Amino acid sequence: MPTAAGGGFDRTTRMLQPHMEAALGVPLEVVYRGGGGFAIGATTLLREGADCHNVMIHGTPLLHFSHLTQNVRYTWDDFFPVGSVNIDPGVVRVRNDSPWRSLEELIEDAHARPGQIRVGIAGRTDVGHFGIREIERAAGVDFNIIFYDGGGPARTALAGGEVEVTHTGAYNSLPVAEESRVLAVHQPENLWKDITDGAPTVGQALSAEVQPNDFRYQMWVTRACRDNHPEHYAVLAEALESAVESPGYLAALESAGEFGSLDYIPGDEYMEMLLAQSEEFEAIALSLNDR
Repeated sequence: MPTAAGGGFDRTTRMLQPHMEAALGVPLEVVYRGGGGFAIGATTLLREGADCHNVMIHGTPLLHFSHLTQNVRYTWDDFFPVGSVNIDPGVVRVRNDSPWRSLEELIEDAHARPGQIRVGIAGRTDVGHFGIREIERAAGVDFNIIFYDGGGPARTALAGGEVEVTHTGAYNSLPVAEESRVLAVHQPENLWKDITDGAPTVGQALSAEVQPNDFRYQMWVTRACRDNHPEHYAVLAEALESAVESPGYLAALESAGEFGSLDYIPGDEYMEMLLAQSEEFEAIALSLNDR
């Protein structure tokens, strides 16, 4: 796990774990390797995962950003997806006692108080960082961006009043939904109105064209695992597909109010999508490096 406990990676892993164990017929141990802008977990898998006995729940474009914006000893191509499990649309969330009733009001205040409104982000290489930077550019404002070690600590900071705003995933932030509300959804259309307070999209609120912003969670192995042990990779791929299609997993998603996040894509198919998007991710990373 490339983050601390409590965030979206942890939630995704814990929901999948019993169903992966059932499909594989062996117990799975969850190990947290947070820090380093998601790089420590990836480095650990690269070092220990050549035989396919270790896997990692990571996300795109976070894995890309972790090497494009930092000096690390890997690239995303050193890994291979077993499958993409779900999607979590980016949202702008504030506390219930916030003075802003809309994203427009937040932007108006940010113009009046440049650099003073604190925004908590799960990490410098987190997709939420790109999302809030895009809002800054589109609206011509500057926030005081504070980085945390994963989504759990970032949303805890919002709930505790350490920051006033966070840009995070709609499902990732459900644990703080009772004490907070969504101002805008960073997608072309809000298809998740039931969990986002019926908020408008960022584009609608800003009257501007913005890129979709979302978190996609996948299971990954090393490229060495995929290339040198295709039979082991195939077992993992079949187990993941069986797990996400199992009645128990679907029921767990439904019970958690996260059924709308399910978006399973097989590993080979998802790799083709990533190859097509790699230049776009590199351009995004360049914009982050310019800040």
